[in-house]
Amino acid sequence: MRPLIRAGLTGVAVAVLGVLVMLSPFGLVLEERFGLSWLFWSRGPISAPVDVAVVSLDRDSRARLDLPEKLREWPRRLYARLIDRLVEAGASVIVFDLRLDQPREPEQEVVFAEAIRNAKRVVLFEHLDFTRLPLPGGVDRAVGVIAAERLLPPLDAFAQAAAGLGPFPLPKVPARVSQFWAFRPGGEATLPVVALQRHASGSDANWRALLRAAGYDQWASDRAPIDEPGALRRYMLEVRNAFRTDPQLGQRMTRLLSVGPDDIENRRTLAALLAAYAGPDSRYLNFYGAAGHVPTIPLHAALDGEWRTELGQPADVSGRIVFVGQSDLLNPHGDGFVTVFSRADGVDVSGVEIAATAVANLLDGRLIEPAGPWLTCALLLAFGLAIGTIAGAFHAPIAVPVALLLAGASYAGAYSAFTQANLWLPVVTPLLIQLPLGLLLGLLLQYRDEHRAKVNISRGMRYYLPATVARGFAEAALDPAGLKERVFAVCMVTDASRFTTLAETMEPGELSEFLDGYFAILFGVVDRYGGVVTDVVGDGMTAAWTAPQPDRGCRLRACLAAVELDRAVRAFNRRHHPRSLPTRIGLNAGDAIIGNVGGSGRFVYSVVGDCVNTASRLETLNKQVGTRIIAAGAVIDGLDEIVTRPLGRFQLFGKGEALGVVEVVGSAAEARHVACAADFAEALEDFEQGRWADAARGFETILAAQPSDGPATFYRKYCEQYLSGTSVPTAHGAIRLETK
Repeated sequence: MRPLIRAGLTGVAVAVLGVLVMLSPFGLVLEERFGLSWLFWSRGPISAPVDVAVVSLDRDSRARLDLPEKLREWPRRLYARLIDRLVEAGASVIVFDLRLDQPREPEQEVVFAEAIRNAKRVVLFEHLDFTRLPLPGGVDRAVGVIAAERLLPPLDAFAQAAAGLGPFPLPKVPARVSQFWAFRPGGEATLPVVALQRHASGSDANWRALLRAAGYDQWASDRAPIDEPGALRRYMLEVRNAFRTDPQLGQRMTRLLSVGPDDIENRRTLAALLAAYAGPDSRYLNFYGAAGHVPTIPLHAALDGEWRTELGQPADVSGRIVFVGQSDLLNPHGDGFVTVFSRADGVDVSGVEIAATAVANLLDGRLIEPAGPWLTCALLLAFGLAIGTIAGAFHAPIAVPVALLLAGASYAGAYSAFTQANLWLPVVTPLLIQLPLGLLLGLLLQYRDEHRAKVNISRGMRYYLPATVARGFAEAALDPAGLKERVFAVCMVTDASRFTTLAETMEPGELSEFLDGYFAILFGVVDRYGGVVTDVVGDGMTAAWTAPQPDRGCRLRACLAAVELDRAVRAFNRRHHPRSLPTRIGLNAGDAIIGNVGGSGRFVYSVVGDCVNTASRLETLNKQVGTRIIAAGAVIDGLDEIVTRPLGRFQLFGKGEALGVVEVVGSAAEARHVACAADFAEALEDFEQGRWADAARGFETILAAQPSDGPATFYRKYCEQYLSGTSVPTAHGAIRLETK
């Protein structure tokens, strides 16, 4: 596969897979569970909100005020007293995140209700009770269950006196809280939004004017007051439905709000209301830090008018929304929820602090906004394409660090968007899915392509080099000097006679095809017997059988290969008669260097040494002696499996010493009977002893029986020359050859 195509396909695959994972429920859970947490951990705590505070009903206050162990048994006159203290301190809204649906002492209820009514700013919690009821399906049996939701408001006396009521159900998310309901699915406002609406009562006229200017004109200009809870609930539900019915209403109001009013605080409050009403039902919380990061004042300190937090820092509740509920920074309790900032000592963020955080987020404009689907898909597509392209185009030493740098830049961008704009971009999918997958897929494809290339190189090189050498070329960097090895070698040299004459009668293409068939036979025989073809020149071939030390097996395999090669070539010539290539073979054994030969950047793989030169001379000797296979005596020494005929001693051209040679007739199992073998041996002994006349008569006898016997003809000629004095014999009967 071409690198550009591979890189492109890898990038597309990683990009598409990232989008599919992100859009799946599994991807969303991963991003919320881990991605959002990483961003919070990277950012750390931020400055505490200035618009909210918490009065904690903690164990320390219980001990100091000598209160009952159970919170539900605390006297309600205490809460009435707390309301008075908060009103005196200038609290904007007082929110009780407590269950007040169970009756207690009538006198205390009257006092508490009166304090709520007089304050005109108290918002009370409504408890949501979830139960499962059986679905009847006949007598004494049920066919299923149905989940039922029941709203349990405070006692009537408290509810009628309150400025607002609202539940606060946290979303059913696994283990960790990261969202809150601003509105219930039916459109009913929850406790934080009700508190916000009461906090914004001073901007109510501007809020209604903004709604009318944006096109919502269903109200009379002097709307009836909404001081009592029922009217406030209907009012908020009506406004919420207006935003649901007209999705563009929020955008129009945003544009109008950007140019007025001039009062910054008023504009800030209106923007918070708009964010609450125009947003989705469930919103992501932007936690300020661990438990207590929202200013938290113990109950006993508030009752004493000492506005200090549990950590002893000054706390001002003037103009703030103050939440009252169970919260304890020193001793964990059952009202805590696991969040990204839960402490290692078991202190979680309390429900009342989460409610305060929700309101503060709305007022600060710091709610976490997940990236929209189009932006998310665009980012994942871009990141996936980049990672896949890098991994598919570059090798691992470059691809891995570049991809990691890109991943680091991606996380840095997500972190910047999170801290600067409260925008939550995906981080888990790109970093834990796309990054490793892209690297793995790209590098695997590279490995596959490189492996294919190595296989192809190795396969191609095997046409020209031994398999082990070709495989080494593909698997490692080539060191030409490292491919030279001193070995024991049995060298075979072949040559075809009448090739030049044959080439004159054939077209080049026809000749090439003919030679391919011829060499296919030679190469096949050499390969079957474990040899290596090291050189091909014209119609000649050089092959070698090698071993680290002198080896009988190498010699035997070379001899058997020569016998089979001779038989196979004769069969080839019969099939292509009258076109034929009679082949002569020379065999020699000895030390040699096998490997690269050359220089200036160009090499050939060959056998170098006297062994191969002598084998070439022996191949040529066949032509003079009239044989097809000649081997040096060292080749067949001790090989009983091979039938041979001694041919005497020859001082080959260019050699200083005589060499004993034999004719290889065939294997012991299948060689034909050598006619007159004993007579030839006797005549050869007479020749070597200088008895030329006796030797000549012996060779004549052989030729009378076998007129075509080449060695007998050869030696008879030399006997005649020695007897006539036209040639001078050498010592010990060796024959000196004057030509190659």
